[in-house]
Amino acid sequence: MKDLSYEPKEIFVRIDGEEYKVATRTPEIDRKLQEHNDKLDNMSSYEASMNLCKILLGDEAVKKIFPNGEKENLNRMYFIAKGVDEAYQEEYQEMRDKEFEETLAKMDKLSERTKPVIEMIDRTNNTRRRR
Repeated sequence: MKDLSYEPKEIFVRIDGEEYKVATRTPEIDRKLQEHNDKLDNMSSYEASMNLCKILLGDEAVKKIFPNGEKENLNRMYFIAKGVDEAYQEEYQEMRDKEFEETLAKMDKLSERTKPVIEMIDRTNNTRRRR
């Protein structure tokens, strides 16, 4: 029997020496992120980074991290927003990577099993060309 018990990890990021809990991956958060991504083309860099951090860290954390509002360094904001997003996606990405590796392993096995057939076809084609 396959055990499908699952205990989600709590994800934290450290920013300027302080630890902040990253939002748990839920339908609500995913919906907010989808809405955020849908509006990216119409957002400034500042708005995009600020909004993403608010979704994933919460308003209080964002006030501490970016106390200068629109006078914040955009590179710093992008760096933090990107890192928080990566932390949010990390556990899910690990699951997807494992799934991908399993698929590649199956493909490798299939490739090995078909190798003799392909070699036989190549030999047959080479023999026909010589005639």
